Amino acid sequence: DAQPRGRFGLISNRARHALFAAVIAREFDPEYVMQVDADDFVHRDLVSFVSSHPDHPGWVLKRGVMYSRSRNCYTLQRKLFRICGSSFIDPVRAYEVPAELTVAASQHDIADVFGDGLEQVLGNHRYSLEWWQERGRELEPLPFTGAVYHVDTGENHSGNELLGPALPYRPHLARDFGINASKGAVSTVWSS
Repeated sequence: DAQPRGRFGLISNRARHALFAAVIAREFDPEYVMQVDADDFVHRDLVSFVSSHPDHPGWVLKRGVMYSRSRNCYTLQRKLFRICGSSFIDPVRAYEVPAELTVAASQHDIADVFGDGLEQVLGNHRYSLEWWQERGRELEPLPFTGAVYHVDTGENHSGNELLGPALPYRPHLARDFGINASKGAVSTVWSS
């Protein structure tokens, strides 16, 4: 397939990666999947929490953190799922990936399988919660801060930055998410 350009190209690339992961994951028979951007962080207890809730309809990460390594500070987010793709934990069965679909599938095959979910779930997370709800899947809010949306990396296709006042780095970021301070305390307070 020729690579589509613009937003559809990005969506197709994300969808292709998600499909590849779903196909490979079949070998391990997981109950849940979560798309996580390479520069984001998840809470150290997330996997154990999810594993302790079999047959759950899934979770949405409403509470989260937006973190800037360049400023070494963060803000608390109440609707993380609107700005960060690392915000949904869904049962594998919800994706309904047919057994005959392989990692060699064309972009057209992927579009045929996922339909409008290609953009709403695999490509653009902003309205994924409503998309799932319209299809009868009620995702519960994760009961703790489950992820950190890492911005100011140059890797965010959204171009989001941490602007305005922010909280200075705190040790809980290392304890819960494995994020070490990028500056000393004085520089951090000045940057926040």
